[in-house]
Amino acid sequence: MNTNINLETIFQQEDSIQSFDKDFNFDSFEPKIVNKWISDRNHFDLNNLQPTAFVGSIKKQETSTSKIVQIAFIRTSIPKSLEINTAINQKYTFILAIRTSLDSVDPMSDAQLDWIDAMRRTSNQIKFNETNDFILNIYQQTKFESALFQQHVAAWENIFESNIQIEAQGNLAQIVNSALYYLVSNLRENCGTPTVCQPWSVSPGSLATNSYNGHVFWDSETWMFPPLLLLHPELARTMLDYRFNTRSGAAAKAISYENPYSGTMFAWESAFTGQETCPIHAPMGKLEQHINGDIPFAVKSYWCATHDEKWIQDRGLPLVLGAAEFWASRASKESDGTYSIKKVIPIDEARAGGVDNSIFTNIGAIYTLKLANEFGKKFNVPIPKNWNEIATKIQVNYDNNTQTYIPFDGYDSGGSLDTVMIGYPFSWPMSKTTQLNNMKKFAREDLNGPPGMQNCIYATNWAAVGEKELAASLFEKCYKSVTHAPFFVWTEMPNFGGAQQFMTGIGGFLQAIMNGFGGIRITEAGLLIEQPFVSKQIQSIKLNHLHYLGNVLDIEWGQSQIWAITLRRPEKSKYLTRIRLSLRELHSGKNYLLFDGETIKIDLTQIKKITTTNESDIRFLIYATEDTLFTQPEIVENRKFPQVHNQNNQPNANQNNQPNANQNNQPNANQNNQNNQVNANQNNQNNLKQNKIDKPPLIIQAQREQSFFNEDLEHLFLHTVAIVAIFGVIRFSILSVKRIIDKKKVK
Repeated sequence: MNTNINLETIFQQEDSIQSFDKDFNFDSFEPKIVNKWISDRNHFDLNNLQPTAFVGSIKKQETSTSKIVQIAFIRTSIPKSLEINTAINQKYTFILAIRTSLDSVDPMSDAQLDWIDAMRRTSNQIKFNETNDFILNIYQQTKFESALFQQHVAAWENIFESNIQIEAQGNLAQIVNSALYYLVSNLRENCGTPTVCQPWSVSPGSLATNSYNGHVFWDSETWMFPPLLLLHPELARTMLDYRFNTRSGAAAKAISYENPYSGTMFAWESAFTGQETCPIHAPMGKLEQHINGDIPFAVKSYWCATHDEKWIQDRGLPLVLGAAEFWASRASKESDGTYSIKKVIPIDEARAGGVDNSIFTNIGAIYTLKLANEFGKKFNVPIPKNWNEIATKIQVNYDNNTQTYIPFDGYDSGGSLDTVMIGYPFSWPMSKTTQLNNMKKFAREDLNGPPGMQNCIYATNWAAVGEKELAASLFEKCYKSVTHAPFFVWTEMPNFGGAQQFMTGIGGFLQAIMNGFGGIRITEAGLLIEQPFVSKQIQSIKLNHLHYLGNVLDIEWGQSQIWAITLRRPEKSKYLTRIRLSLRELHSGKNYLLFDGETIKIDLTQIKKITTTNESDIRFLIYATEDTLFTQPEIVENRKFPQVHNQNNQPNANQNNQPNANQNNQPNANQNNQNNQVNANQNNQNNLKQNKIDKPPLIIQAQREQSFFNEDLEHLFLHTVAIVAIFGVIRFSILSVKRIIDKKKVK
C-alpha cells in the first residue's frame, strides 16, 4: 500500500525562515562549491539535488562595539511530498549544515564543505539505479547503510558510556535517558582553539528554543553543571571556559555601578560578550549578585573532581581572583568590625527591592574569598592580606532560639530557598539538627514556582537530613507534571507553561538522583557518599562511568541494601593524570584499596547492625591514596600500591574543606551540634591513626579486566609458580633417586 506524505507541511520550509525575521536578516545564496561538487558526480541529478542555502546576520549586535554575528546554512532540498510503500521499512535522510562567524572565518564556504562531507559519508554505500531516481538515490536507505549514521550512532554510544541506569516503575528510566540526552546535546567539548570553536554554556531554554533569549544564567553552574561534572567533566569544563571568555564583560559590569567596584561581576543574563543583557527594567541585572559566588563554587568543584592543575592555573584562578576582588570591594565594614553585603536580591526574587546580608549571597562571597586564598598559596600567587579577614568576618546570621540560619536582615516570615541551598549544594558546615530545622522552617513548596527547579533541590536536601519518604515524594513532584511523552520533553511549568525544554529542571532532576538518592558530595577530601537509598518505586540505581581524579567508577545501590563500587580501567583518561584511590567507611574507619576491574560490595544492613546510632552513619569516602600520580593510564599496569598509607596524605573523616563557619557570628549552640561535620567521627580516630588497610567486608568479585593483574592475583600467580616449581624439584629428585636405585639393581 502506498501513502503520500506532505513534507512541505511537516518541515514548514518558508515559515522556518520567517520565524527568524525578528532577530536575523536572511537571504538565499548560490552554493557554488556544492554545485560544482554535484556536477562532478555523474550519478547525481543536479536539478533534483539542488540544495537550499541561506546566509544572514543578527539584526542588532549586543553592544555598540561587539561584532555582528553571521550565520549560514545549507540543507538538502525537501520535496513537497513523498509516496512511500507502507509494506516495507524505509528511511529518508535530509542533511543540514550550519556555520556561524563564532566558529568560522567564512561561514558560507564552511557550511557548504560540511554539507558535502556529510553527503559523502551518507551516500558512500548507496547503490544508484539506472534512472537516477531522485528519492531512491539520495534519500532512501536501509538500516545502517549510511556511514554518517553509523558514525552518529557510534558517537552517541561513546557519550552514553557515562549514564544513569535506573530500574524503576513506569517510564522513569526513559525520562532519565531523555534528560541526559537533552543536557549533553547542548554542549560540545571545547576543541581548545577559540577561532575554530568557541565554548558556550547552557541556557534554561536550551538550544532548541528561544526561551530566556538563549541567555546564560546562574542556572548553568548551579543546576546543569553538577551532574555533568562526574558524568562528562570535559563538557562541564566548557561551561567554565565560557565564563573565562566573558570576563571582560564581567569587568565592565563591575565598574558600571554608581559606585564602581573592582574585579569581575558576572552578568545575570549573559550572551556573546558577557556584558549584562538583562532588560533594564528588571532589577535582577543589577542586584542579583550571588552568581559571583556560584561560578567560583563550580570552579572549586571542578578542581576537587579533577585536580586539573593546568586548567586551574590558566583559567580557574583568574575566574576566582576576579570574583574575589569584586566581593572585597563590595563588602562594607561595620562599626563592630564585621562586614556586610547590602542591597542584593536573593534567590527569592520576590524581594526585588533588595535585602542586606542575604545568607546565600554572603556564603558565596565567603567561599570565593577563601578559595582565592587557597589557590593563591597553592600556585604562589600573592593575595591581598585583607581578603582573608573579610572572608572570616562577613556576617552569617544565626538564630540561637530556633537553631536556624537567618535568610537576611529583617526577615520576618515565609520560605527561603536561600537558606535551604546553603545545605546543598553549598554544604555549609552545620549540624544535622540545624540543617533539619532549616528545612522544616524554610522549605516551603511554591505552587507557582517551577517544579523541576524547586522540588528537585528540596528533594536532595530532605534526603541529606534523612527524610527519605519526603524526599521521594518531592522527587516525583519535580518531574511528573513537566515531562511530556513520547520524548519526555521538559517544560518549566505544568501544562506546557513557561520555557520549553527547561534545562534547569533537567539539571535539578539529575542532581536529585545522583546527590539526593546517591548522597554524593564532591569535597576536597574526596568523593563523599552519605546515606544512599532508593524510593519504593525504584528497584536500583547505577551510575556508570563516573570520572573522578582520572579514574572511571561505577556506583550501584538499591532495594537489595548492597552498595557496590567498581573501579574500571579507562581506555583513556579525561586528563593527563590519574590518581590512585581508596575507599573508607567513615562509620568504622576501615580503608579498602581500589584496583582496576574490581567490585567491592558492602552490605548496608550489616552497617546498621554494628552502629549504635542511625542510618546517617552510613557514609563512605572515595579519596586519593597518595600524592603519586599516574602520568598516563597505561602506567597503572606496573603499579605497586603501598600497604600502609602516609598519614600526612590521609583525609580527615569528613574533611569537606569548607571554610570555618563564621566564628564571630556562629553561636556555641550551633557548634555543640557539629556531629556531622569535620570532626564528626572522633570515635573512629584510633582506627585512622593505625594507617591500616582492611579486607573488604564482602569478597571482591572476579570482574578484573584481562591483561591486568591485581596484587592478589599476582600473589596467587607467584604462589602457584612456586608450588609448581617445588613439585618439579621434588619430582626430579624422586626420579633421580629412582634412576640410581635402578642402576644399582642392574649391576
